[in-house]
Amino acid sequence: MSKKSFEENKNEKQQLGSVIAKNRKRKNLSLRQFAKLIDLPPSNLSYIEKGVNVPTADIYQKIISVLTPSKKDIYYMDHLFSTIRKCPPPDICYILMENNELVEKIRKLSNIKLTLEQLNSIDNLFSSFNNQL
Repeated sequence: MSKKSFEENKNEKQQLGSVIAKNRKRKNLSLRQFAKLIDLPPSNLSYIEKGVNVPTADIYQKIISVLTPSKKDIYYMDHLFSTIRKCPPPDICYILMENNELVEKIRKLSNIKLTLEQLNSIDNLFSSFNNQL
């Protein structure tokens, strides 16, 4: 592995690890306790919290599930995870896999930067789906 690829997104890895550690401590979980809950060796979790490694999608999903971070932290963690892994957060991938037809609809947004008004419209539309259940 080249040094450049090892150093890529170093800051984001450290930030993600820091937010994970902060949320683990908020839950009063030791590193070992938390590692057991997410089915990961404590040494691997330590490397994630130090920003050396990045969780896989499966482990990231478990981290979110166990720690139940605030919406603000989830948004920030998702942004960091997506930046580092260059893919959407795992729950979004699952939604797309379950609603494959949605993929083509999203592709229509290629090369488009949505305005705040457009994003609010999409938010209202998606929220209306929950109200229909």
